[in-house]
Amino acid sequence: MAIYLRIPRLYPEMEEATVGHWTLGEGESGASHAPVVEIITDKVSYDVEIPESEAESLTVLEACGVEKSVLPVGSVLAILGQPGEDPASAGDWRAENSPISIERRSQLAGSTTGTAVPTPTSPAASTAPTGVVRATPSARRAAKAAGVSIEEVAATSDASTVTETDVERYLAGRGA
Repeated sequence: MAIYLRIPRLYPEMEEATVGHWTLGEGESGASHAPVVEIITDKVSYDVEIPESEAESLTVLEACGVEKSVLPVGSVLAILGQPGEDPASAGDWRAENSPISIERRSQLAGSTTGTAVPTPTSPAASTAPTGVVRATPSARRAAKAAGVSIEEVAATSDASTVTETDVERYLAGRGA
């Protein structure tokens, strides 16, 4: 019976991997522990191998991961089985990968959920997406000289980049 070869979780924080070079292509066979495909993470490159099997060797019936594509952990990379075996006997790999991909997209979207998207008129508009305030060097010097943080000034400005004029307005507004 055909089996799935999946992207393994190599370390606890691993969420996805890039499909690298295929060592065995469709129709090629290998014994247990023979490398099938390389996966690349932010920490390591790793050869995904043919799992231990009762059969002497297994054949790559279908390569499901395209080189250079990024897939979440647990995604089906290939279908392995005996030569001539129908890959569909393992099931529908696309249906297997779909919920995994949806969950990963949700995680990625969730990492930005709760972060307000700044509008041009909102006080938060003067901050970059990373939370770092965009300001000109002269504005930073003026704020430092006045003993105020550039973040305080940015909270009162609707500009995307805080300027020295914004600092002066802030100081005038608070009576400094």
